[in-house]
Amino acid sequence: GDYSYLRNPYIAMAEEALSPRQARMLFRNGEYVGKPTSGLCGGYLQANLAVFDHQLSDSFALFCKRNSAPCPLLYRSRVGEVFAPPLAEPSDVRTDLPLYCIWRNGKLVEKRESLMEYVWDKNVSFYLGCSFGFEKALQDVGVPVRNIEQQRNVSMFRTNVSCNAVEPFHNNLVVSMRPIPRSLLKETVEATQGLTGAHGAPIHIGDPAMIGIKNILEPDFGDALDFHKDDVPVFWACGVTALESVASSGANLAFTHSPGCMFVCDVSSDYMYGRQCGSPTSVEIVDVTAPGQSFSASVVSLSVAKKIRQLQSHISDHVCKDELLIAASSLSLSQSVAVAVERSLSRDEVDGLQMLVGALSSYGMKAIISIDGTGFDMQSDVHQVLLGCEQFNGIKSVVTDQELISTLKCDCLIVINNFSSKLPSIGSQSISSVKKQTIRIGADDHWEEDVNSLLLKGEAVLALGALTLGLCLLRTCCSHVRYTARGICEEPVKVANTFLSSLKTPRCLDDLLALSLS
Repeated sequence: GDYSYLRNPYIAMAEEALSPRQARMLFRNGEYVGKPTSGLCGGYLQANLAVFDHQLSDSFALFCKRNSAPCPLLYRSRVGEVFAPPLAEPSDVRTDLPLYCIWRNGKLVEKRESLMEYVWDKNVSFYLGCSFGFEKALQDVGVPVRNIEQQRNVSMFRTNVSCNAVEPFHNNLVVSMRPIPRSLLKETVEATQGLTGAHGAPIHIGDPAMIGIKNILEPDFGDALDFHKDDVPVFWACGVTALESVASSGANLAFTHSPGCMFVCDVSSDYMYGRQCGSPTSVEIVDVTAPGQSFSASVVSLSVAKKIRQLQSHISDHVCKDELLIAASSLSLSQSVAVAVERSLSRDEVDGLQMLVGALSSYGMKAIISIDGTGFDMQSDVHQVLLGCEQFNGIKSVVTDQELISTLKCDCLIVINNFSSKLPSIGSQSISSVKKQTIRIGADDHWEEDVNSLLLKGEAVLALGALTLGLCLLRTCCSHVRYTARGICEEPVKVANTFLSSLKTPRCLDDLLALSLS
């Protein structure tokens, strides 16, 4: 786009000196048509806009409630109301944005700078928080905002993450992306997590492919941004999700903002932060990059990370630093898991395996348990493990080694009781060459290090127990659960707490369970 307006002395003054009211007057008078509002009136909330006939308003309000990360509802107008008194005075929703989209039957048909010619008496306007409202918070803690530096609109992408549908609204999440220095990821999360009225903390850090984005330099909306050395892509839920909702609904007539062209509010981001959150949670960024893959990270609170490190100290004195935290975080981010059992299991180890797959099933993950029957003392032992695992939803068990081919479709691989210095093969391919996170369990202290896998040394039952409890602890962490669910979640922490408190463990794991519940 043409960003010469940013070099205009009067318009450039808007970045710091222009008030929200003055900005709205610029829009109303046609002096800022089609320009992105990023960097404008720093420290004040900005709002996405979606306007529907009143007959659809209750459904869309429920959609916003069930998808509060992309659609944080700041204000819902009365039928026919053109003002937004809690957010801005004076204001007029028909004139006070730089550019509008007009939708008919779910199709974008036109863009206009004013909606004054439309009859408004049956319309309901929804003002939804925007990530532009947290950009000053990032700058205040020293995090560069590349779209402002480069005088561009932010990059926005469609994803493969499904929103919680409320008919007739059924669409995928849209995200905004900002390149962030890897050394400032913690500051980025902590600066934005409380600003829920501006989408809150990031929902993904790193590899775009994990959320269905093919090319980070080809956004679906907005502008491509340049990356500096050591920058990584960081993604937030985005209010352009509402535009996708309009398209999915097929509404006869609807109006939205044009991406990047927001309604600027009189309400400060600091006010929303204090009202909605209170004290921020200290977090830790966990590198969960799988071998051969692009950088990816997870988010966990410092308190939960500390508990998982305590669990690790109970497994073995020889476990590498943070191996359990990384393994549990990788497992928690996975949608499907493969477990390869290479040797006969003791009774406690069978119970430990069933405890793990029970947790996976409880959290909605799919798993395949692959057993090399030649490594078991008796065929009855094999069937004992299979029957115990298949009692859980989403769990499939196989015996033949050829079936291990299917593990290649899984996000994470757990190998139990493989005591060789090399991992087993999947067909003609060595597991150590598989580009996914691999967790090795049940080795003695002489097991060779493998840079391509996470190594939980010590007794298999202790490692299985610690991994399961680490996963459960992560699923009690609000920051982590919101991150793994990409912001699309409803009371998952309550489910995790219930599962953890009711967990049945082998007696040898009683100390680990007590530590987790403390």
